[in-house]
Amino acid sequence: MTGKVIGACGMAGLLLWASACMLMAQPWAPPAQDSPASRIVVYRPGNLTGFAKQFMLRLNDQRQAAMANGQYFVMDRAPGTHVLALEDTDARQALQSRPAQAHYYRLQVIRQKDSLGARLEAVPAEQAQRELAELKPAQAYVAPEQDGFHTLPAETGPRT
Repeated sequence: MTGKVIGACGMAGLLLWASACMLMAQPWAPPAQDSPASRIVVYRPGNLTGFAKQFMLRLNDQRQAAMANGQYFVMDRAPGTHVLALEDTDARQALQSRPAQAHYYRLQVIRQKDSLGARLEAVPAEQAQRELAELKPAQAYVAPEQDGFHTLPAETGPRT
């Protein structure tokens, strides 16, 4: 009897682990077929070249995330024309998305003459999903508060 209980607990644990792994795979999976959104996934595989450098990812001139080594970032957007770019580099990719479609881009760090650069390259879904399995999500960019500090006008003339 004890063996059956242990076996059932082991099977339940295995199913729980498998379902957790499936949930973890969800962020970069294509959107549901009836979804009005398209999904854009940018990822940066772990690499020794430029491992400490972060690249600011922009979509349609809006900051999205600082991409560090070994991270990915997922954006669900309305279908249409979008432009991906990396700040302070020449890396740009224009894409035309449709509903329920996923686009995958690898951020590849490259050595340039005196610095590091980067490029964005489109990757087939099967290859991207294999590479994404080893990466962690990047945090979304949060703009600093515009009114966090107030300054007083400069004083003119002596105090009385």
